[in-house]
Amino acid sequence: MVGKSPPQRGRHPRIFARFAHLGPGEAFTLVNNHEPKPLRREFEAAHPGVFTWDHLESGPSRRQVRIGRRAPEA
Repeated sequence: MVGKSPPQRGRHPRIFARFAHLGPGEAFTLVNNHEPKPLRREFEAAHPGVFTWDHLESGPSRRQVRIGRRAPEA
């Protein structure tokens, strides 16, 4: 694949493990050097409607995304 870096196979499972330990309403911040579009697609497939995804920083060399577990609606 020209122009694309190989997926970070070790990172995505660690990120999903971190998400699995979140309680309702809790979140963590992912810091990356690129837009994590493949990771977002994985979250959408594995956890539809259960997670939050908030961009905190979208610079050219640093991205920050807050990934959280939705709190149940009252």
